[in-house]
Amino acid sequence: MTSLRREYTDLYGRFLGGLTDSGKPLILGTNTPVGELYLLIDRKEFMESTHNKEWAAAIEDWRAGSGGRR
Repeated sequence: MTSLRREYTDLYGRFLGGLTDSGKPLILGTNTPVGELYLLIDRKEFMESTHNKEWAAAIEDWRAGSGGRR
């Protein structure tokens, strides 16, 4: 993993989930031919919400060396 971000892009836009900041895809950059992976963790179809915000924080903690512990 080379990067981590949560934002709407041309590949994945927003609708209802954008109103609450809970529907942004978790985008992992890689140094593979694929380039980026878009994740929608535990997506709720009706509200377009995910747990991506919590996962992004946990991954950032892990990358910073805290092992994902809060």
